[in-house]
Amino acid sequence: MKRMFVIALALFCFATLGPMGANDDIHWSSPVNGLQARLSFSRQQSFNGTPLIATYLELRNVADVANVMEVPFKPELIQFEVLDEQDKVVAPTNTGPYDELTVELGTLRLPHDSYLRFNISHHGAGISKNQGALLDLGVLSCWVFSPGDKHTYYLRGRFSSAPGKGRIWSGVIEMPKVKVPTAE
Repeated sequence: MKRMFVIALALFCFATLGPMGANDDIHWSSPVNGLQARLSFSRQQSFNGTPLIATYLELRNVADVANVMEVPFKPELIQFEVLDEQDKVVAPTNTGPYDELTVELGTLRLPHDSYLRFNISHHGAGISKNQGALLDLGVLSCWVFSPGDKHTYYLRGRFSSAPGKGRIWSGVIEMPKVKVPTAE
């Protein structure tokens, strides 16, 4: 009897909460021409005593057609802003010389009802010693957070693509702000 209760409780919890992860509905943008986007993070290794924040772009095909969606991806077309807890824009940090090699991803293909997550962090900023964290999203989008900084910061972005032919996605997606993990 006790075992049946535990099994019934586990099934109820699973049905109520459902699976979590890539397909949850937290922080996704509104759909634009069948595509949703959001940003997510993970704190990676430290370099020079400064934790590096990995940033991921997540795309989800929610179109009501079964065709594959082709999304032209150009990182330079993504605009980022860091905001403080009062929604004031925080200016990017001048990290000094910037040196990076990049590889072009080109066109991304998302089948119907699919999801894609990939790292969009850059690695060209000079990394100051023993800072609170570094968020490097390109030469004009780099933020260094001071150690011991108790403020809360958020990142938001805008992803766009000009109209094309065929199954090429186009539009402008405003990605909702997400909390930047500046403190451990």
